Amino acid sequence: DFCNHDAARPGAHQTWDLAEDAMVVTAIRPIAAGEEVTISYGPLSNPVLLRTYGFTVPSTLEAGCTCSFRGSEILEEAAAAGWDREALAKDLP
Repeated sequence: DFCNHDAARPGAHQTWDLAEDAMVVTAIRPIAAGEEVTISYGPLSNPVLLRTYGFTVPSTLEAGCTCSFRGSEILEEAAAAGWDREALAKDLP
């Protein structure tokens, strides 16, 4: 576990120093003695937070939502709506 997440009021920002091959954590506001140093993992949905970082936040604090579709599903719906299926297909993984 690296740093806890606080989207509303993070105390630090993290970067990777390639030259030193080290994680650098820099305070972005005053941090009181004994206060937990937190970072923001970004305004991500709970499914993305769980899949990427292994945690979730209470739903009332969740910043976004995530929808997952198969590329074939998107192409089928686009074709039904009269969109150019081939033009869309080149942009799908």
